[in-house]
Amino acid sequence: MLSINPKWIIAGVATAALALIITLSYRHYTGLVAENTALASSNAELSLALEVQGKTVTAQEDALREWQMAAEEAELLNIELQRVAQQATAETRRLNAIFAEHDLTRLSLAKPGLIERAINRGTADAFRMLECASDPGCSADSGNPET
Repeated sequence: MLSINPKWIIAGVATAALALIITLSYRHYTGLVAENTALASSNAELSLALEVQGKTVTAQEDALREWQMAAEEAELLNIELQRVAQQATAETRRLNAIFAEHDLTRLSLAKPGLIERAINRGTADAFRMLECASDPGCSADSGNPET
């Protein structure tokens, strides 16, 4: 058998142990560096996602504020339209009461000129208002000799 000096065996084992320690330390170090790089990359992605989410939340808050203002304006417009509708209903009732009191058939037979002038004036007013509705520069009172 070979006779190997025990010092050489101990030196070999120590060298192998040292090589193993160095190899494992190197692998541990490279693993930590890779993990550190991965964590830095993940941190950058999360920071970007947080920034994007912050901008999205801000945009949604702005949109919500605009929607609330539009809803308030719509509510005010609705109230105004209800008021106008009530006025129109009251005016319709008033005119119906006036027409119910007058016998227009008898009046037109008795005084045809009076009814004809009123109808012609009303027709002219209606046409003038139609023209003014289609021409924004038109004054509603222009061309009316009674005003």
